[in-house]
Amino acid sequence: MTPIRTLAATLLLALGAASAGAQDYPSRPIHLIVPFTTGGVLDTLARTIGHEITRETQQPVVVENRTGASGNIGTEAIARAAPDGYTIGMGTIATHGINPGLYGQRLPYDPVKDFAPVAMVATQRNVVLVNPSLPIRSVQELIAYARANPGKVNYGSAGNGSSQHMSGQMFMKQAGVQITHVPYRGSGPALADLMAGNIQLMFVDMPASIQHIRSGRLRPIGVTSLQRSPALPDVPTVAEQGLPGFEVIAWFGVFAPAKTPPATVEALSQRVRAIMEKPEVRQKMEGLGADPVALPPAEFQRFIGAEIARWTQLVRDLNVKLD
Repeated sequence: MTPIRTLAATLLLALGAASAGAQDYPSRPIHLIVPFTTGGVLDTLARTIGHEITRETQQPVVVENRTGASGNIGTEAIARAAPDGYTIGMGTIATHGINPGLYGQRLPYDPVKDFAPVAMVATQRNVVLVNPSLPIRSVQELIAYARANPGKVNYGSAGNGSSQHMSGQMFMKQAGVQITHVPYRGSGPALADLMAGNIQLMFVDMPASIQHIRSGRLRPIGVTSLQRSPALPDVPTVAEQGLPGFEVIAWFGVFAPAKTPPATVEALSQRVRAIMEKPEVRQKMEGLGADPVALPPAEFQRFIGAEIARWTQLVRDLNVKLD
């Protein structure tokens, strides 16, 4: 056999093995890393996707919340895992959009080179919340209160680089007020402190906060999208309340380590996207205030590149510093 025929035969065998492997995938438990704490939309998404994969394949999906460093610890673990499709993870606007510009050379992973995007699965608006004990019922009242009480308004977030953090930074810039950022290790602890009155304000994701809003324990005064949320139709946008163009939309996706076989990535992507199209999954996510999507790998990769460029420029323009 000539060298060219030998090479062609080898490639065909490799492609055949990859295809067969993808058809058998998954054949053992999957480890799904979530780089933030329980209780937020990312954790809910991960556990919903994991439950559906287990139900469909009979293979367990073990969800691990590996937190810290604004999602960087868990995200690095995903990047360094064996590229076989059996360790995957969740990524966000923070880990793959904002953190590259915020951390620069200190980021322990490359958001593009170290990952194989599987699918973008949801977007969400943040909601501006205050403790009901404060005399604040609108964005304009918040601005007036912050100006009248310098140094007394602290806003919590799920951590440096989160969409919650950046929402507050954009708000300060556009409203011309000074409020103090207090980063937490996830939305849950920050919300607990907001309800306790230890902080006064949050720009938080709706899935993490909707139950507290409905119970009256927290007061919504605005949403960070340009359109009102179907989950809170009576709450005006921040843009409507005197800050035109104000918009922060968070997003979430599934990632595999770089060099995971393309056939495995595609098989996983098809399964995840089909899960996000299920009516019962869509209804669950929409009920929490998230908007399900099902973006395939190539489109997701292009979207990530645009997000990195956008947020890197905004970090520079806003002069955002790590707390």
